Amino acid sequence: MPVHRRSEIVVPLIFVVAWLAQSPALDAASTEPTKPSVAFAQVHTVLRTSCGGCHGTDKPKGGLDLGRLDPDLIAGKDQEHWQEVLDAINSGQMPPRGKPQLDDAQRTIVVDWLTRELRRSAEARPVPQVMRRMNVTEYRNSMQELIGIPYDPTIYFSQDPRTAGFDTVGEGLVTSPYHIESWLEAAEAMLSRALIAENTPEPVRQHWQITDLDWRNQRIENRKKKDKDWVPWRKSPGVAIQPGPIAGVPQLSEVTLGENSNLLPLAQPIRDLIANRSWDASDRLAVWSSPLGISIKGEEGIEKVRKLAFAYGQHPAGIYRVRVVVSGSATRPELSPPSLRIRLYPEGNTIDAVTLGKIPQTLEYLVWRDDWKASAAFGRKGWGMDFVFRTDLVGDHVPNARKVVIEDNVKEVRFHSLEIEGPIFDQWPPRSHRDLLSGTSDEQVADSLRRLAERAWRRPVTGDELAPALGLYSERRKLGQAVIPAARTAMALILASPQFLFLTERGPSGTLTDHELAARLSYFLWSSPPDGELRKLADAGQLSTPTVLLAQAKRMLGDGRVLIGLGRAFPMQWLRLHELSGVNPDSTLYPEYDPGLANAMVGETLEFFREVLAGRAPLTAFIESDFALLNERIAHHYGIPGVEGAAFRRVALKPEWKRGGLLTQASILTLTANGTRTLPVHRGVFVLEEILNDPPPPPPPNAGQLDAVKSLRENATVRERLEAHRTMPACVSCHARIDPYGYALESYGATGELRSRERVIVSIPPLDRKTGKPLILVDLGSKYAVPESAVDGNAVETDAVLPNGKKIAGIEDLKRCLLADSDRLAECLAHKLLTYAIGRQPTFLDRPLISDLRNDCRRQGYSLPALVLAVIASPPFRQRGPADTGPGRK
Repeated sequence: MPVHRRSEIVVPLIFVVAWLAQSPALDAASTEPTKPSVAFAQVHTVLRTSCGGCHGTDKPKGGLDLGRLDPDLIAGKDQEHWQEVLDAINSGQMPPRGKPQLDDAQRTIVVDWLTRELRRSAEARPVPQVMRRMNVTEYRNSMQELIGIPYDPTIYFSQDPRTAGFDTVGEGLVTSPYHIESWLEAAEAMLSRALIAENTPEPVRQHWQITDLDWRNQRIENRKKKDKDWVPWRKSPGVAIQPGPIAGVPQLSEVTLGENSNLLPLAQPIRDLIANRSWDASDRLAVWSSPLGISIKGEEGIEKVRKLAFAYGQHPAGIYRVRVVVSGSATRPELSPPSLRIRLYPEGNTIDAVTLGKIPQTLEYLVWRDDWKASAAFGRKGWGMDFVFRTDLVGDHVPNARKVVIEDNVKEVRFHSLEIEGPIFDQWPPRSHRDLLSGTSDEQVADSLRRLAERAWRRPVTGDELAPALGLYSERRKLGQAVIPAARTAMALILASPQFLFLTERGPSGTLTDHELAARLSYFLWSSPPDGELRKLADAGQLSTPTVLLAQAKRMLGDGRVLIGLGRAFPMQWLRLHELSGVNPDSTLYPEYDPGLANAMVGETLEFFREVLAGRAPLTAFIESDFALLNERIAHHYGIPGVEGAAFRRVALKPEWKRGGLLTQASILTLTANGTRTLPVHRGVFVLEEILNDPPPPPPPNAGQLDAVKSLRENATVRERLEAHRTMPACVSCHARIDPYGYALESYGATGELRSRERVIVSIPPLDRKTGKPLILVDLGSKYAVPESAVDGNAVETDAVLPNGKKIAGIEDLKRCLLADSDRLAECLAHKLLTYAIGRQPTFLDRPLISDLRNDCRRQGYSLPALVLAVIASPPFRQRGPADTGPGRK
């Protein structure tokens, strides 16, 4: 079992633990098979007198009878229970408040003996053997690096399960026939795109830019007094997307028609245009925002999406460069800036999401094209019009146009240009082809297969290992298949083999070979295979030299690939940022929330983590910092002025902004809410699990739900409901440990906004027929209510008493308490980094090492890069355990 988890039997003890008064069961310890040592006799006395009342009776609390635990920690079987006892005493959870406490001498006797004996036990036992397959992220990165094209072969893969919080733990990475079929199809798909048999295609460049139309004899007028949405088309006043040097044939996509669509000033009915699905230079799409009976993909009241889409004709497959110059702003200061998501179709995958600013920004992407449409989609939740498209050409010289656009409370999006160029090849055949296949003779194909196998399998290969691929190639050639298709099939076999898909470790017991060490290091830091320098050192047998290993680790931490490896994959899972996509805040309560804001939330947290990973702040900054990494969108959400543009930058914080550290970041606060209200329990569990590494047990089956609690009064606060919930006997002990951390964060709402009062929904109430007065006033988020608007509700309360008895008044006090015990955060990160790095959950056998990592981290000024290097230098990272894990093995 993981060392940081409490078993279901022992868990209740954690809230009540280390309390024992005299008990006959404790006296029976001397009758156990293993004779206690002289030192244990003192420990036995302390436990019997101080803890036996609860954990030495006929019905011990939590099912833990300390008198029955085997005192032999070398050959016995109770090491994990003893580890939990030590953890409970060290953390101050045991003895619980209200019970006699251990004095310093008693605590020293128990803690010193348990620490020493557990370390001896760990040294005498081997760690379990680890073998796991690549997860989806590692597979995608590996395939793209091996094949050399930016095509994503994992589009339709299911996501991997997370064990102990991470998708690198082998225990959860099962392999099924579905996986095998998916890997083979992905290999064939990528190779068919990389190995080209056709002649050189002609590159195409399409460019659209914003130009002025004929304003002389036209006026913008409001065709519907209550609806200022409008679409200039052809000779209508407005702006147009003008085809550039090479005329393209863009096509309008995903448009549905309403009753009044023919009211538009078009040279021909819009139905005919859409039926033709194309237009020429004289009939160009210009500006729209849900115009007069036309809706652009979306259901009213759920999500309004405005989409600008282009499809392209018979262009060859290959790499294309897409460049968009765009800016945007809100017409009122209280409105958040517009957001932009770039998607590729037909899959519809989002390749980027940015917040637009007043300064035009150039967005450039290299994408693989088979049959795609580049789609720029703007969206937010809510009712009515979200934004309009416009350019700076709409200005004072066209006053009516300015009036129509500016007087609406909307967001403005300015497209300055759109350019697509490709396919891009430095020469023909493309580099991906040349790197994979050096020629078409049998000798050249055999050499190419060997080179691919060595790169894919991350080590030298033997002739016997390569024989199946060579045999398959020869068989296909004898059947009359051309060289390139036959080579593709043989290469697909290499890329669907266990040697590639599994991070195999075949070295002698207790050691990793240099090539295995290179793979473990590379997938830990980069989530991708070893580069040429690592492979060269591994071939020479030099990488396992400690100084060389650490030098390479430092090099890799300074490489940009760490941003998508340890700098992204680790914090996304440690901090549960992947869960944010499942949060859907109520659009009436939180109209400012949209995909652009969600993306900015995640971006802030990732950039903050990378700042600490780069060594520009200690890891204690995760608790409290005097800076944040912000862009315009997230700064606007926080009410922090002076930040413009989509780029994240370091911003010095003022105390009145009440930000700093992880716990006040909107990403964490939003994913620990439910989209309507805050969830103090979820926030408390987050602190315990991800900051203190002390997760609570799962709730009992009869715990009940917060919504089921009958409040003492109507419109009760979340805290009042939770306090009522805590009166249930099955809930009180757990919530006393969890809730205080969540209460301290109540000054932040369900999307991380700073608040002093709860945000509630005012519903349209039924009226009394006689008096005409409302029968009810406010309904707190009832799903049966008719939403009208959001208003301030009850004041929030942030005071609490921590499990150790410390009283706090809110987030600042909580931060001070957490900083005072920074070792717990260092130990938490050591535990999680080790889990992520070695692909297995640490056990009590790893606890001495984790303690050493924590202490070394403190001596290094709580440096995160120093902690990462210490993990890499540790025995579990450089070694693996034998298959025989019996006691006594060394």
